[in-house]
Parts: sequence; structure tokens; C-alpha cells
Amino acid sequence: MKLILGLILNVAVAKFTPTSEWQVWGEDEPLPEGLHYRINLETGLKEAKLLEHQNAKTSGLAVQVTPDTPVKEDEKIVNPKKLKLTDKQKASMKKINDYLDTLKSERENTELDVEVTHDFDVMKNLTQIISESNNFVVVESALIELEYLVHQIDNGFDFEQLNGFEIVLGLIDSGLDNKIVQKSARVISAATQANSRARIAVHKIHGVRRLLQAIVSSADSGATKSLIGSLSALIRDFPAAQTDFINLNGPKILTGLSEPSLNVKILSLFSDLLNERENLPKNPQTEHEEKIVKSYGLATLYLDDVCDLIQSIEDFNSHNLNIAVVDLVQRLKCFQPKIQDKILLLHNQYNDLCSEDIAQGESRVESYFCEIHSTVQQLIDKMPLLHNEL
Repeated sequence: MKLILGLILNVAVAKFTPTSEWQVWGEDEPLPEGLHYRINLETGLKEAKLLEHQNAKTSGLAVQVTPDTPVKEDEKIVNPKKLKLTDKQKASMKKINDYLDTLKSERENTELDVEVTHDFDVMKNLTQIISESNNFVVVESALIELEYLVHQIDNGFDFEQLNGFEIVLGLIDSGLDNKIVQKSARVISAATQANSRARIAVHKIHGVRRLLQAIVSSADSGATKSLIGSLSALIRDFPAAQTDFINLNGPKILTGLSEPSLNVKILSLFSDLLNERENLPKNPQTEHEEKIVKSYGLATLYLDDVCDLIQSIEDFNSHNLNIAVVDLVQRLKCFQPKIQDKILLLHNQYNDLCSEDIAQGESRVESYFCEIHSTVQQLIDKMPLLHNEL
């Protein structure tokens, strides 16, 4: 099935002056009607030129792609034994790129007439591109579009039928390029977020183990952050995956990471995992509840190193981080003197922010900062030493 994308854009002519040669045009710059335009797959830039022959049956923007060029010897490759990208595959990716760019645009007085292939066929073309291309730029673009598509629950299931999860995890396993690893991890995150069938599919092909191995091997903070995000999406509310995570020493692996920018994701994940367990039915009433409680009980979540991690944090510069810290200090009873000092600083910080909100007319109930301040105060009341100082 061929991709057909017809766009009829009624926009005002800006400063762009088309000629018979390809020219780069700005990301937000509207184009006159009746032009060829393309994304140059070598440079990633959008280009346009005048039509050579006017087609009486169509109007709007005709889609073209640049011809494939030989890969230089010093250029990175995904797999030198794989086939080169075909024009049909490049056209498929080009057209879905154009379609998504158009949907995201906020131009006023623009009318669209779009006909596009089904998502399954698009994902099929994109997974084929990833499998066969030897160009990192092309693979990265395909992964970006897959992230958008697999976020939809039905598409996440269909992606398994295309062997997509194995293909994307294979890119993560290879670790050949940090950007490719990062984009691949984001695809896994998008597919498994609140999608139990996709989680099961990734779990079956040892997703937890493979993601943990990639986290250990990663030397790039951006890629590591995305890998932790995909691991979190996979194991949240999924006791079987959490059992793997615990048995594979996942908590110790995460607390052993030394990059401060990762603390928010790590501590937020631990907070959520503890919350899941604490909210399990105390007295299961149904067979389903009994099964859930039993599945969580297959492995005990020990977070002995989390208090040490919290003690090592120097900058509490994120509200999400602070919320996770307060929650974990309370749940794990991290009452070491150094941590108590940090909690006192947070108490003073959110007291000031809460006062500012009230001064601007918000009530304590409405204020986000007052809510955090109240949570910190509740923690202080439970701490054996600090509450006596206030």
C-alpha cells in the first residue's frame, strides 16, 4: 500500500522566493502554493523549489526525497552487512514526517486535506527502515516517528507483531550511538506506558535485563536518563517485571549511578514502587486480589542504599526531586543527622514559597508549595530529633 499525502495549504507568501533550484527554507516560514519540497536526508534541512511541470490533476505540495548517496568510509553505520535504504522506504519516512509536522503547526487560516496510510503500514515501513538502513540520521528519524505511533495502545500491540520491540531493543543492546540508544529507549517508554500488553511483550524478550545492562554500559547521561525512563515505564504496576528488576540487583545498580541529573528519575521510581506495595489489599477479597498480592510477594524490595543516595545529594533544585526525597525519607526512615539538616532546609524553602503564594491571593489549599510544605512538616513531626528543634 502506497503512502499518499496530499496537503493543500492556503498560506500567505512570506520572504521566501522560490527558484528552479533547491533552497533551504525556515522551520516556521510559510511557503507559496505549487512547489516541490523535501527533507534532505543528508542534512536534515527542509528545501523547496518551483515545479518543473504543473500537474493539472493535483495542487499543493509535491513530495520528493533526495537520492541515496554513498556512505563515506568514516561515517558511522548501524550494520554494514544490511541493505541500503530504498527510495520507497525513504519516501515512506519522508511523508509521515511531513504529515506529523503539519499536525503540529499552529498556522492560522490553514486548511488541510490529508490522506495517509494506516498506522500499521507506517510502522511496518519504519521498522524496515531501522532494520535495513546504514545511516544513523535516517534511523534516528524513523525512531522519532515510531515514538509518536506506539504511544497509542493498539499500535503498541501491533508493534509486537512486527517484531518491533526486538528490533528496537537490538539497537539498545548494540550501544553504537548515544542518540540512537536514547531514541530507542523513548520508543520503549512510549509503547509500555500504561499498556500492559506491550509490557508483557517486552518482558518476554528479557527487557528488564537488557535495559539494566544498557544502563550499566552507558557513558552518556542523556541516554542513561532515557533508559531509566523506559525501565520505569516497563516495571511500574507490573510485578513480574519488578521481580526481575529486584533479582537482577536493579535497585543497587540505580543507586550506584553517580550522575546527579539522574536522581529525580531514580528516586521517583523507588517512591512509586514502594507506594504500589503499600497500597496492596491487606485482606484480599477476590481471587484476582490474591493473585496480585502473591505476585508482588515473589521478591522483596530492599532499598538499603537509598538513604545513602539521599545523603549524597547536594542540590535540591527540583520540586519533583524534593517530593520524592521527602516521601522516601518518611517511608524508609532515613533519619540520619545529615538528612535531617536537608529536610530542615526544605521546610524553610517551602515555607517561604508558600507565604509568597498566600501573599498573591492563593489559599493554603490551592497552593502547590503550601501542600509540599505541609508534607515536609508532617515528616518533621515524625523525625526523632528535628521536630524538637522547631
